Amino acid sequence: MPRSIDVLCAGELLMAFVTADFAHTPGEATLYRRMPAGEVARLGAALARQQLKVHAVAAVGQDELGLILRQHLEQNGIDISGITQLDEPTTLLLSMRGSEGEKTQVYRGADAQLAIRQFPYARFEDIHWFHTSAFALSRDPARRVIIEACEKAHRAVCRVSLHMNYASCLWPDRAEAQRVLNTYASNSTMVCLTGADWLALQGEYSTPQAVGEHFLKIGAREVLFSPDQQTWWAFSADQGAVSVTLKAPIDTEAFLAGFMAQPMEGRSTLTRLESVVL
Repeated sequence: MPRSIDVLCAGELLMAFVTADFAHTPGEATLYRRMPAGEVARLGAALARQQLKVHAVAAVGQDELGLILRQHLEQNGIDISGITQLDEPTTLLLSMRGSEGEKTQVYRGADAQLAIRQFPYARFEDIHWFHTSAFALSRDPARRVIIEACEKAHRAVCRVSLHMNYASCLWPDRAEAQRVLNTYASNSTMVCLTGADWLALQGEYSTPQAVGEHFLKIGAREVLFSPDQQTWWAFSADQGAVSVTLKAPIDTEAFLAGFMAQPMEGRSTLTRLESVVL
């Protein structure tokens, strides 16, 4: 039976300031572009463009940036009734593009201060997907609250998904991160990650098959993995492994939104994966 909320996206909402020119340090930067960021904003908007009904659960500050983020989500057709504004400042991300690649600094604020009352417990049976990210699970109380809500989602037979966007600057204790994320992924979760995500979390490169087998062995339901964001692999415990190559690289949120938007009943993982390309 269709559910009235296609995706509940929880936890990661922040404002990014990206240097418009090359800079190695904030002192070298003279111009920044401001943009809504985080899984709730980026994936939420991508899902909404797929005509899905998205419910956001996150925390922002009672400041101008928090207001801008709420307005951005609402303008993209996302239900913001689960967004709360707190006295802590809105979380910020500073991204600097230099000759050696991109460097980021994150200034944590309201994003980690989730409360269980923000989740629509009376409506969990109406939710199709329950989605979160490694960023959102990197700090309490958000970690504890999201895990508790996820358990409720399981009981309501929601499909659970996790973007494994681990970063050591946010979660320095890698062993703890591996334990928490593996435990979360083990609950019949659909896991999505790139080669860079896997390298950051495990400290070494692995073949797509090894990555897929790792998560399937611990209990994940499906694994989406891309070594380069152009070739995407899908692994399923009962359907094996398949891969597709796109004409050009695509960011994780856009690909994940396309995959999650595919009808699932009577369709194989391969069919759903290929439909994202078409």
